[in-house]
Amino acid sequence: MGKYARDTIQSIHANFSLRLLSSAANEILNAVLSPLSLASAAASGITRVEINDVFAREVLFIASQQTILRKNGTIIAPGLLVVLHLCDRAVVSNAMIDIARDYMGDILQFDCKNNSTTVAFINQWIANQMKSEFKIFTRNVYNVDWHFMLVDSFYLNAAWHYPFDERRTITKDFYANEHTTTQVEMMSMWAFDKFKYTEDIDVQVLGLSYQLDSNLFFYIFLPREKFALKSIMSELTGHRLLFLIARCKTVDVEVEIPRFSIENHFELNLPLASLGIVEAFTSRADFPALSGQRMHVSTVIQKTQIEINERGSYPVNNTHEMPNDELSVPRQGGHIKFIANHPFLFVITKIDQMILIGHTIPANSLRN
Repeated sequence: MGKYARDTIQSIHANFSLRLLSSAANEILNAVLSPLSLASAAASGITRVEINDVFAREVLFIASQQTILRKNGTIIAPGLLVVLHLCDRAVVSNAMIDIARDYMGDILQFDCKNNSTTVAFINQWIANQMKSEFKIFTRNVYNVDWHFMLVDSFYLNAAWHYPFDERRTITKDFYANEHTTTQVEMMSMWAFDKFKYTEDIDVQVLGLSYQLDSNLFFYIFLPREKFALKSIMSELTGHRLLFLIARCKTVDVEVEIPRFSIENHFELNLPLASLGIVEAFTSRADFPALSGQRMHVSTVIQKTQIEINERGSYPVNNTHEMPNDELSVPRQGGHIKFIANHPFLFVITKIDQMILIGHTIPANSLRN
């Protein structure tokens, strides 16, 4: 595998995303996307070194990714809000305004004593971005020592290239863990020359394309063993993930995947610190591009919303070297079966750039 996957910015970013997912969420409905590239662009010294070493050693990748996504904003809607609390008449520097413009982020300045206004604005910004009434701040946080805050949002609104027939969706078992089985609405299709597929000794990989963008794909990484997701994620690297995606070919396949929806938010300070980004959250932080006032990152928040159903992905209310060998896919009972009836990893990619990563354990009505 090594000769097929080089140490690219894409693979480094994919590896970071896998590590952040494992750190931020442990086998719950989740999805994460990092805004730390903008923080890196505003930083210098040890602060910048830490962020770049952990994230991707390069900030241009996500800047270009945000540009690609915004150009197709009717499908994918990422958002980035930079909140700065400044005291003693300090102002945002022109350099920071330029950085925010490059990353297509919104920047807002508040007086350091005006936390209540900040809370109301952030909740409204999230509601506008996500087309949802969800509020990030529902508790009393007015006494929090806020300086430099990053709020990242994401929702996807896109139809499948090959939608599922709702009449074929039926209630079936989903094996959440060794002790719990849940009932889910399972979508199904006999897909002839529609979906991409590959497999290895550990996982099956299925790729579903979207209608309005032929480069946009939803990939499911389904462990062969029912309850092996945690162990597979602990061993999966960005190299291997992108290699498997690059190896996918269009095949005939019998597909069953559950409907599921995710709407959540993460505070990423501790997960990012556990990965090695420490200085940015301390008084030693060095962000000279922000303003003349010494500042550190107070909070990194991410709000994500996605629903997978028969029609596609909706809000809730290759630079890789390809292998030369031919893909040989073993048949199960005469044809390929992809039955996603246990926990799986999923990613959304555009070309070879990872946009979203998560794992799902549908939690409907549980039974023993």
